[in-house]
Amino acid sequence: MSIMISALFFVSCGDENEEIVNPNALRDVKAMYNLSVSEDYLHFYDITVTYGYDAAKTTEEIQIDGWSFEQTYSTDYMKTLPVRFFCTVKATPKSPVPAIDESKTYKFECSGACNLAGFTNDGRRIMSRNVPHNEKLQYGGSAMQSVLNKGTKTLVSFEFARE
Repeated sequence: MSIMISALFFVSCGDENEEIVNPNALRDVKAMYNLSVSEDYLHFYDITVTYGYDAAKTTEEIQIDGWSFEQTYSTDYMKTLPVRFFCTVKATPKSPVPAIDESKTYKFECSGACNLAGFTNDGRRIMSRNVPHNEKLQYGGSAMQSVLNKGTKTLVSFEFARE
């Protein structure tokens, strides 16, 4: 009788220590942001990107080869996954203003996307948000000073809060 009770004790102890994993629970959130801008944008503007999650924020300047960010947030190393994700890109006119060629046509092109994807413990995608950005503007040299006088402009404004 005592052998049966002790065997039952060891079997029940093993079951209590095992963690039950819900296959439908959100396990990973993958954030992918990218942006490229034309040379004229970089010639006349300082381009900065501010991105992050919840209260964590990073600001970087975009260079000629563009900018990209990719990060997977996972319950493997975080107690709780972030709730709010954001990415904002701003163009601030350079000071002093670079020389403007009145006879030239300037092209201001900006393209990229902000993507979020959420995956469950069993690998299914249950959350997806994709916001593309494409802008193609051009101005003659005679209009450039008035364009720059408008000040800082927002090229991308992305924010997503998961449920």
